[in-house]
Amino acid sequence: MKTLLFRLAGVVIAVAIFCTLMRAADKPAASAPESTPKPAPSWVKIIDQGANDARLKGYKTPEGVKVEIVAENPVVVNPTGMTFADDGTPYVLVRDAIKTLSDAKGKAVYDTSKVVLETEKASGVLLHDHWLYVAEGDTVRRYKQSKGEGAYDVKEVVAHGFGGRKECQASGMTIGLDGRLYFTAGLGDNIVKGSDGSRAAVLRSGAVFRCRPDGSQLETYAIGFVNPFGKPAFDASGNLFQADNAPTFGGEFAGCRLMHVPEGADYGWRLKAGARSEADHVCVGAVGEMPSMLNMGSGSATGLLIYNDTRFPENYRGLVFRPDAASNTLHAYKVQPKGATFEVAEEFDFLKSDDPLFQPYQAVAGPDGAIYVVDRHSKLDADKPAGDGEHGRIYRLTWAGTKDQPALPPRGMDSAAKIAKLDDDDLIKALLAGDVGDQPRLEL
Repeated sequence: MKTLLFRLAGVVIAVAIFCTLMRAADKPAASAPESTPKPAPSWVKIIDQGANDARLKGYKTPEGVKVEIVAENPVVVNPTGMTFADDGTPYVLVRDAIKTLSDAKGKAVYDTSKVVLETEKASGVLLHDHWLYVAEGDTVRRYKQSKGEGAYDVKEVVAHGFGGRKECQASGMTIGLDGRLYFTAGLGDNIVKGSDGSRAAVLRSGAVFRCRPDGSQLETYAIGFVNPFGKPAFDASGNLFQADNAPTFGGEFAGCRLMHVPEGADYGWRLKAGARSEADHVCVGAVGEMPSMLNMGSGSATGLLIYNDTRFPENYRGLVFRPDAASNTLHAYKVQPKGATFEVAEEFDFLKSDDPLFQPYQAVAGPDGAIYVVDRHSKLDADKPAGDGEHGRIYRLTWAGTKDQPALPPRGMDSAAKIAKLDDDDLIKALLAGDVGDQPRLEL
């Protein structure tokens, strides 16, 4: 009898503990506080770009940076993504189409556009090895021209099964230094299948996935994100960095997080157990399961750029750039090693405007070494998620020089194509010279 009582007491205690854990699981985790802003570098002196172009009055950058509007409406309308071909041709994601841009008048301005692919719900675009990769809702596809020109009439599914909310499905794509394709997906049940049947399942969470460029050998790289909308970025040593958008609901940390993402990392976010991602957005979990480098508070994050080129001075190289459409700013961060990870040491606004239409969605390093900023140029409007259908801009930022740091003129837009044609000896010389832009990546 006494043994039975002990057993019953043990069961009661176990049930009580279980219920306590369940109540804790349903309760939002403690809010992650916004990080203390980091200081700006001492060398940053902010100027207004309006002196060179009246359209840029109120657009501010560090001294020495030159801003040019190289495309606008009607050539581009509400653009949200951009990538470059080896010959320097820009491919721009505008609403539900991908366009190529050209400079028909020879005035260093893109004045002509051509639709090369119509898409639905596209949220990311990337050119790699003559394939045009497009993130479209629950699927990543790639397209190719069967004749080397003309229509993109060859279509392949790279991966599909992204189960996040409409605005949290597959989005940012990039090629890593290992030759793999990396892409992100937002909060939900992501049960993803690659082209060879390989699978990766991440339930109730956003994630970074990777695979070979053809979609084979699909695997999960990191989990615990909310909406890592926009592409990951790699530094020159192959370290991956990602920005994440947290929700404004659920009682937990709301805003953006900037993180160094090692393989296998878990950043703690989960959709509430039993919730439907379309109907119940409450997120629970251990915020900071892996700590972020910076909790940035309110804003938006649409991908990162790490500048690994040489057409800006040394103090700009290796900086992490984050477009923030909500604050009308392209932020810049200097990161430095901290143990096995990194920390943000300094931060400043690389391009900021008091123009309410300025909505930077992506920053891209061009083959000429310039930084191109894709501006949807539309007021934030929940009823018009694709933009107002009336505005749009692309800016080119170059180094015009200061008293202490001379100008660094851009390379030719076809520099990547020229590098690809070099023989082994000349390629080695170009690499040793340290001015080849995006260096060729190994296809493993």
